[in-house]
Amino acid sequence: CNLTSIKNFGLNKNSISITFDDGFADVLYKASPILSKLNIPFTVFVPPKLILEKNEYLSISELKELSKLDICTIGAHGYSHEPLTKFSLDDVSKEISYSKSWLEDATGDEIKYMSYPHGAVNNYIKNEVKKFDFISASSSKPGVNLAKLDMLELRRTAILSHDSLDQFISKINGEWDWTKWL
Repeated sequence: CNLTSIKNFGLNKNSISITFDDGFADVLYKASPILSKLNIPFTVFVPPKLILEKNEYLSISELKELSKLDICTIGAHGYSHEPLTKFSLDDVSKEISYSKSWLEDATGDEIKYMSYPHGAVNNYIKNEVKKFDFISASSSKPGVNLAKLDMLELRRTAILSHDSLDQFISKINGEWDWTKWL
C-alpha cells in the first residue's frame, strides 16, 4: 500500500490517496472489503503481464470485479512491470500504450492514472505518459506533494505491514521524505 499526500492543493487540501501496485489478489479479498466498509476510495495500478501470469495476482475476472467497485480506480503500471527506463524509446511507448489499451479492454473503463513500475521515470517517459492522456502518474519517491506538484511524478510513501502506528502517522504527516535533506 502507498499513500499520496497532497498539502494545500486547491479543493483537495490536505488529502491522502491510497494506492496499491502490481494487482495482487489480496487487494480484492483483504483490502477492498475493509475500504468498502469504510467508504475509502483507492487505486490499484495493474501491469497486464502479471495478470496474465496469475500466480498471486488478480485473474482477469477478479480484475473486472474489482474495477466494478465504485470506490476503486484501476490504473496502468506498464505492460510487463519492467522499469520503463530499461526500454528503448519505441518500446517505452509500447509498454505504456499496451498497458492502457489492455486494461481499458479488460475493464471497459478509461484508464487515466499510472504508476511507474519500480518508480523508474525520467523526462522522456513523463512526456510519453502525457501523450497517452494520463491525468497523473505516481513515482516511488517518498514525501508530500505540495501546491507546485508535478502531476506526472507524484510522490508516494510506502506503508508496510510491519509499520507501527507511530510510523504510520509520521508517514502520513510527510516525515519520511528523506529527499528534503539532500
